[in-house]
Amino acid sequence: MASSALDLRTCAAAGKGLRVSVWIIAAIGLIVLWVAFNLGEHSNWILTGLFLATGILLLKPALGARNADLFNPACLFPASYCFWFGLGSLDILPASLQFSLFEPIPLRMWGYYAVGLAGYILAVGFKRKGMLPQHEHTSLSTTWDGRRFALAMAVLTLIGTAAYAYLVHKGGIPILSDDWAESRVKIGRDNGLVFTVFLCSLWTVIPMLFVFLWTKPRSKIYIVFTYSFAALFGLALFSMGSRGFVFVPALIVIIVRHYLAGRWKFARLALVGIVLFTLIGVAGYMRDFSEVTALADMGFPSWVQPFAPGYLYVRGPIASFRDISATISSQGNFQYGALFLSPFAVLAPGHHLGSDLFFKKVLGHDFLGFGEPASLLGVFYADFGIVGIFAGMFATGLLARWLYHRVNCGRSLLSVLLFSYYSYVLLFSLFGTLFPYLSTLWIPLVFVAVDRFALNVSCTARGQA
Repeated sequence: MASSALDLRTCAAAGKGLRVSVWIIAAIGLIVLWVAFNLGEHSNWILTGLFLATGILLLKPALGARNADLFNPACLFPASYCFWFGLGSLDILPASLQFSLFEPIPLRMWGYYAVGLAGYILAVGFKRKGMLPQHEHTSLSTTWDGRRFALAMAVLTLIGTAAYAYLVHKGGIPILSDDWAESRVKIGRDNGLVFTVFLCSLWTVIPMLFVFLWTKPRSKIYIVFTYSFAALFGLALFSMGSRGFVFVPALIVIIVRHYLAGRWKFARLALVGIVLFTLIGVAGYMRDFSEVTALADMGFPSWVQPFAPGYLYVRGPIASFRDISATISSQGNFQYGALFLSPFAVLAPGHHLGSDLFFKKVLGHDFLGFGEPASLLGVFYADFGIVGIFAGMFATGLLARWLYHRVNCGRSLLSVLLFSYYSYVLLFSLFGTLFPYLSTLWIPLVFVAVDRFALNVSCTARGQA
């Protein structure tokens, strides 16, 4: 009977999700057609407003509840999706510099955004009740043995420290070099395996230290220890020349805190997000634009220029998606899954391009630095076209729904870690893609390995009994 009830609830949720998806596709499709035939030059502004309104509607159930679960898969990510593509597609600057970065966004792009959103919502469903808190604090079904956890963290710290020492010995400290951008690319390219080990070690240690901190009240000594080591590890990551290396564990920790140390209020979470995004933009300005006039040539006022790179990080992937979709559809050069599976290609002999480097090559752009991301929609489209966008977003939503279900039902430390990590992956995929490198797939495997090693067996046995 329980299984039958569960099946009925699942079917009902799927049916509701299907209806919502159909309405989204139909409504946005009709609006796009109407705007195209009637508003012409104002269509971009109208569609941006439509997507912003959709994002607000997706956030509304969480905004109206106290201690709502903002990281529910049907809430923050689809709302961020609407804000990202809506604001990033707004044509506010002349099409002049930066590889056609500011050329107008054609109407077909809005159809791609709508299809992707519909596929995702169909998968996760849209249940208002699921966003509302049932219990703000729930006892965990598993815990970690302190000694075994300390041993695991010590081993990972030693591995990360050794890898860092090797990288510094081989290529110096990129952030201290005059050619900051070139040094960070070179050190990663020349020491790929060691660089991956370094990132995986610290990206695992930092979130897990905070998970252990927040499972129950700790001494002040451990609190100071955790924050001090996190700051030290963050400095080591930043010294490799990319603020993104610090952003990864920081965002995971922010999400972990939501489930273990008290739920974020929307206003506070929004403020933290704005501050982080601003810092990333300012760091990009200091690295790339502080000594050149490119931003002034684009039309940014002097007082806006330190913050302008943040906008370029939004506009850039969307412009790349626009160009990639036009190029690949005209040439029929679809990759049929090769781009999404490109992280695994590094295990095979020979040189293989990730999706960002592939896009950079296809578009014929030659600039210093890494590749040219086109958001997760760009990867899905380059593999299978518009069908790939719908299927890819549907699969993305299914995985988010399953992991979120594990958090609510299992309430294990591992389930919280895995869902927090995937939530970070979702938010970052608006810029890049879901799993751009093999290291992004190794992290959850290391989480699982440490959890299995440090699991408090006696506590688990009592819970099962």
